[in-house]
Amino acid sequence: MKDRSTNKSVRGYCRRLVARLLPLTLVCAFTTPAAGIRAQLWSHTTEADFDVGQLDNIVVTNLGDLKLAAGTQVISELPGRPSIIYDIQDIGNSVYLAGGPEAKLIRQEGNEFAQVLELKGEQVFALDIYEGNLLICISGPTSRLAVLNDGHAETLIELPGVRYVWDAIVDGNIIYLATGTEGKLLRVALSVDPDEQLADSRISVLLDTDQSNLLCLGQDGHGRLYTGTDSDGLIYRLHFVDGVAKSFVLYDAPEPEIGALLVMKDGTVYAGTADANQAKPGRLGKPKEIQAGRPEPQNQSDKDSSGLPKDREQPQPFKEQSAKSADKHAQLTHQVNALWLPLPGRPSTQASALHHRLTPLAEGNQISDTVDQEEKNQSARPTAQQYDRLRQVIKQQLQTSRQGDQLQAVSGTAKPQSIPMARANHFRPAKKQISQRKPGNAVYRIGLDNYVTQVFRESVTILRIASQEDKLIVATGNEGQIYRVDPLAEETTILADLEPQQVPAMLMRDDHILLGTANPALLIHLDDAVARQGKYTSKVLDAAHISKWGKLHLTADIAAQTAIKIELRSGNVHDPDHSAWSNWSDPITLNYDAQSQSMMPIELPVTTTPARFLQYRLNLIGDGQATPVIDKVQITYVVPNLKPRIESIQATYPGQSRSRVVVPGQPLSPGGPVGGNEPKHVSSLNIFWKARDPNNDQLTYQLEYRPAAINKWLPLAEDLTASKYVWKTQLVPDGWYIIRIVAGDHASNTPDMAMTSTRHSDPILIDNTAPLIENDIQVALANGKTILKLMARDALSPIAAVHWAVDGDGKWQPALPGDLIYDSTTEQIKITIADLAPGMHVISLRLIDARGNALYRAQLVRVE
Repeated sequence: MKDRSTNKSVRGYCRRLVARLLPLTLVCAFTTPAAGIRAQLWSHTTEADFDVGQLDNIVVTNLGDLKLAAGTQVISELPGRPSIIYDIQDIGNSVYLAGGPEAKLIRQEGNEFAQVLELKGEQVFALDIYEGNLLICISGPTSRLAVLNDGHAETLIELPGVRYVWDAIVDGNIIYLATGTEGKLLRVALSVDPDEQLADSRISVLLDTDQSNLLCLGQDGHGRLYTGTDSDGLIYRLHFVDGVAKSFVLYDAPEPEIGALLVMKDGTVYAGTADANQAKPGRLGKPKEIQAGRPEPQNQSDKDSSGLPKDREQPQPFKEQSAKSADKHAQLTHQVNALWLPLPGRPSTQASALHHRLTPLAEGNQISDTVDQEEKNQSARPTAQQYDRLRQVIKQQLQTSRQGDQLQAVSGTAKPQSIPMARANHFRPAKKQISQRKPGNAVYRIGLDNYVTQVFRESVTILRIASQEDKLIVATGNEGQIYRVDPLAEETTILADLEPQQVPAMLMRDDHILLGTANPALLIHLDDAVARQGKYTSKVLDAAHISKWGKLHLTADIAAQTAIKIELRSGNVHDPDHSAWSNWSDPITLNYDAQSQSMMPIELPVTTTPARFLQYRLNLIGDGQATPVIDKVQITYVVPNLKPRIESIQATYPGQSRSRVVVPGQPLSPGGPVGGNEPKHVSSLNIFWKARDPNNDQLTYQLEYRPAAINKWLPLAEDLTASKYVWKTQLVPDGWYIIRIVAGDHASNTPDMAMTSTRHSDPILIDNTAPLIENDIQVALANGKTILKLMARDALSPIAAVHWAVDGDGKWQPALPGDLIYDSTTEQIKITIADLAPGMHVISLRLIDARGNALYRAQLVRVE
């Protein structure tokens, strides 16, 4: 509920007029006899507004839209009880699951599951299809490639020196493998007859990096390969020139691990990072609490060949060389070129690789062929001196590169080599500083121009990315969430929030998505289309008082074959499930209307019983393909005019505490002023009060007073807007008074609806008269002492203090009453003065009451 504060700067007639007319200008105001009562408004339109409601087959987007969710279904418990599913592959009518941690291969046919293979001491992270058979990438002490044959893993080739096979791409008879723990990209040519050549000759290293593992692979429509690493978050691109692999670091991500790649046919790359330290419970940020508008619909010309949007704003490249560093690099490259000679017997291996790393590759798709041309032009073997000098220059270049970040890491060999091979010495990017990383993990889009944009970031690990029409499906770890990212609409939606914590496997099918999870391991069916029905139930809305409901305004886009049903209920107890509320109202159904404009508010009645609490329920109905979209729900209500509430009234004199009401006869301070401090009588009475209005109406106040013994109220002040007043009490006789405050909401209501409230104070003493000395002062001399006796009396206030001084010297001395305590309006005082010199003296007396009123009297005394 949004409070509407009154403008307290408006005064008099204009203020009242504006306050009465203002509600008439509100879009959602009621037409009721009480026109001055202002309509209140609940408005739900942001992600934060809807996020607190109950969602059943409904999702809330970051744009604050309600839509039907994709349906999810756990297919069955898996045999063998694996704790993780690493990969999913389908062949014909069968689906195969690679379970773990120890390798378990599970087959699904229809509703039947069976474990068809178990490999002790080995693991399977990747599955694919080779020549119509299931390809199994087996990791272990001796990693190997195998096919499933009659319930057995028939080995195709062993992979010596490889501990892990993380991903695979089958391209005809060629299989590309992302491996660890030495970070190599392998090419396996299974078409070679194993009887004619050794197995090692069929395995070549396309890329040897300083990274521990290559985790994921991708291939575009031009045959170029892409791989992501786990140590420095690098994305390599490899292309082939005359059968020779050329490599280029496409992007160096701020995060240390590339967990997923999606490569489109045209070479557009989507890369997801998987920094486990940034995968923390909860959202990276709170649900959006503001409306930020929507991007303009884009034409087909605004999309690239991947179906996703072209970069409208050109961000800066990830790294740029300064002019100084570029010149320095050019000089070093020139030195290497001047010394360039192919190494004896290996004209296209190590030396070619080192030269390739030191020669920048052209951005985009135009790759420099400088190495190839130079190799053709050079035929002489290098001398020993030339070879040593070349090594020194290369070493200097590599050391310079490690100390800075001017050069991208570009690794590769001009000709594939056989395994095993020694790691080539080449540049390793400087370690990323944790302080430079952003929280969470991201999906980056790398366009054809090599520019990078971030399309998603959240506190999850990104384990898989797939495309669905012009959207991305992102499977994550930490809390088992599946996101749909729509770059065109700049919209992010949580499609599913699964019980398992990680989703490391995903398979896109024609009409659904299969998800393989971990902790626990489940196979989950996620509909490609949206659910046919979903329900959103709002939180309980509190009007604070029993209220009359106005109109409901719904802003929605209702597509063909879809509908929305709206229901409401109300009650006077907060919990609708454990108290008597009204039944849900008859549903109001909104169907597709070709004549109506989408995203225009639709006005609907609220027919449920007037009460304090309200709740609405939205039933979204789709056809399995389209979903209605709800952008905003607004409900107006009005609280009947309620009396203002005055919580307290206090009256104090300056110097007294406002924390308590004045106590009759309370002195300014215990015992009154002492010594030479002259009393200060204050006749101004400070009056304070606290008041509020349940309707947030503007209040005006009227003060009245009456003597305690009279029943007639007399005006003191009117038309007050502040909650304090100073009363000059000299204008009224001394005595006990009662003050009354009258609070009214006339400024915000019509005369027949305005209400007032009153509260009166405890009796308050007004005493502006000094005490007196009753009868004469008695003077006596005895034993060299002068004794004065007197009776001090005050009509209303207790006597607070009596002082005396001799001959006007101003040195006031206190005197005590006979009972030694000042607590009455009448006190018997005895003053004894010793050592007065003989002769005439003036004894000055000062009598003070509790209100600071003082009486001064002088008495002549003769001392013999």
